[in-house]
Amino acid sequence: MASYMKVALSFTPGQRVVRVQLRVRLRGAPTGLLLQLAAHHRASAFTLHLQAGVACASVSGAGWTVRRACVQRRPLGDGVWHIVAAERHGNNLLVRVDDGDGWHLNESLPSLTIPGGLEPPPPLDVDKHDGVTVGGLPEFMGVDLVTVHDDLQDTCLDDLRVSGHPLPLSPAVNGTTWGQVTTLEQLTQGCHPSGDPCANTSCSPPLSCHPAWDQPSCRSVGHLSHTFL
Repeated sequence: MASYMKVALSFTPGQRVVRVQLRVRLRGAPTGLLLQLAAHHRASAFTLHLQAGVACASVSGAGWTVRRACVQRRPLGDGVWHIVAAERHGNNLLVRVDDGDGWHLNESLPSLTIPGGLEPPPPLDVDKHDGVTVGGLPEFMGVDLVTVHDDLQDTCLDDLRVSGHPLPLSPAVNGTTWGQVTTLEQLTQGCHPSGDPCANTSCSPPLSCHPAWDQPSCRSVGHLSHTFL
């Protein structure tokens, strides 16, 4: 079933320098929205999303083409938690996977300046009341939900941050100092596979079995992520 969440901000993100970060856990190669910051009526937007299990960031707006950066060499669908961060810094776009979390750092820095001497993308004036969307982009007809575009399925999110400020993730948390959940659809709390994937798995010492989503994984303790599930 389609799911999404919208958050109203109590602060104003930077118009030319803005950073978003979250933790994500998935298996396979899903496509869909992680997080979008948008101006009123989505006249311009800064988006973090998955494309076939790969983390991508993009900027878009009226009058210029979408600019995108993806971490192609670090797909995320291995069932463990990953940190994904993206930043628009002036006329540059950067996206990282697992920076500072024990994995390899990957980044892409395409210039946002449009070829041919045209003006670069304008500043992003985020709509504080309706401009933050997580998990999918809802389309309404009147007050009725028609569909959810870029609907992200079977994916867990945690530790959502905009410009360093933690935002709520409902249903566990509906508000923080920096934001308040205004709308949500089909979100559930927790990120636990059914059963014990390690029940019938034996690992050769010094390795031990640890669940990676719904699959067993033999790893040493030193390679485990320090994460509360």
